[in-house]
Amino acid sequence: MTKSSSDGIAARLRKRNFDVLNRPVTGIEELPRSQISSQISLADKNVFLSQHAARIVLSICKEDGIPLTGRFFAIGKATAAAIEIKAPGLLVEVPKIQNSTGLLNLPELLPKSLGGELKQDETVTTFCGVDGKDLVARALEQNCIFRETYVYRRKIAKYEEVNISEIDAIICGSLHALKAIHDKHEAQLKAKDLSLVVVSSRIAALACALGYRRIICSSGSNTESIVACVTVLDLK
Repeated sequence: MTKSSSDGIAARLRKRNFDVLNRPVTGIEELPRSQISSQISLADKNVFLSQHAARIVLSICKEDGIPLTGRFFAIGKATAAAIEIKAPGLLVEVPKIQNSTGLLNLPELLPKSLGGELKQDETVTTFCGVDGKDLVARALEQNCIFRETYVYRRKIAKYEEVNISEIDAIICGSLHALKAIHDKHEAQLKAKDLSLVVVSSRIAALACALGYRRIICSSGSNTESIVACVTVLDLK
């Protein structure tokens, strides 16, 4: 995970008396402003797939004087909060189930053929990182005038050495994080056979392909879902 995400999860778990080692293994690198600014175009419906994307896009809109038009959707409460900090009073819609599936089941983003309200001639833009949540893109591109706008990429961060033998579970929030952990600690992870808590089916599929057996997928990528998932493991 990145630092902003892992800090909140670590704090919540410590309140529940878990021993937590916070080691973010990925960081966020904003794409060049000259590249992003030329691509920022708000649509009828604007979908933010991470709090990083929200902070970057809303900052650019403010700096460049881009009007905040259309409707705004966030994949979770943390992402909505990042939008609202930059644009107080802006209405942001969040799904009850805070993940890609929950987002796509909102009536406003569900096609009319499936009982929703989304029309083929509506414009929808997603704002995300490179190699982000392609499930959303695949679903929307078939049912509207769709645009996917990348505003950042993840990079591997340096972190202090970790003694895997002292760990019972690892929370993994992205494909990049799982790859980084696997590349550095594969032998120790598999020897310990510890639990991998992941936040999406894509990460779970990669973990399975890499040979891990104890994979637990949370119901969402938000802090509450992840903490609830870890609590069920009864690791204290």
